[in-house]
Amino acid sequence: MHVTNKTRIAKGLESGQYYQGTIRVSTGNHKRSFVSVDALKADVLIDGLVPQNCSLDGDTVIIEMIPAPLWPANVVKPAQPEKTTRKPNARKGEQ
Repeated sequence: MHVTNKTRIAKGLESGQYYQGTIRVSTGNHKRSFVSVDALKADVLIDGLVPQNCSLDGDTVIIEMIPAPLWPANVVKPAQPEKTTRKPNARKGEQ
C-alpha cells in the first residue's frame, strides 16, 4: 500500500506499525529487495515490483510488516517463546 499522508506515516512510525529503513535491490533479481531497519535484527524481504513501488536502491523507505503467519514458507519467522508443559500431577518446581 502506498501511503503519502505525513501525519499517518508519523503516527505509524511512532506506534510501530511502520518502519523506516534503506532499501537494497538485489543485483541478481531486480524483483527482490531488502530493507535494513535499525530497530529489527534482520533485513526485511520485499518480494516483487509492486511492493517496491518506485523505490530505487539506496532510497529511504517506510514499510509496514505483514503478520508473520503470512510470510512465505522460505523466510525465517521470528522466534516464538517456548511453551513449558507440566505433568498433570507435578508439584511446583517439577516438570
